[in-house]
Amino acid sequence: MSDSDKVVSIFRLREKALSHKAQESDLETSIQTRLDEFTERLLGLIDPDRRRTKATVYAANHARQWAEEGTRLQALREQAGVTRSALAKALGVSPQRLARLEMGLPVVDAKLLRAAYLLFFENLAGRFQTRHSRATCIKRR
Repeated sequence: MSDSDKVVSIFRLREKALSHKAQESDLETSIQTRLDEFTERLLGLIDPDRRRTKATVYAANHARQWAEEGTRLQALREQAGVTRSALAKALGVSPQRLARLEMGLPVVDAKLLRAAYLLFFENLAGRFQTRHSRATCIKRR
């Protein structure tokens, strides 16, 4: 083996060693990140004040958006002439839950409930338009 082959061979060994160190470093970083996430979750389960703080911050950040959405949903319901209790029965939830949603307060499964709320009124509007178009066709004859 010539000297140049030895130099190339040593260079390759050095590259492999550096590559392994980089992989080990990435693995250590990944493990540390997961450990930090696990610790954060564990602290959240153990320390109720920490949980409340996160929930409070989240609610504070979204309060205005929820209030605007609630006002819009309530106006939609009132415009359609549907009572809160009738809508609650149609959606399978309590009237109190709808009241909380309309006031902009946090509600369990709020996104799903908003979607059902809007779907109900879209369906109601579709029925009205179908009836209206039928009545127009009958009058034209």
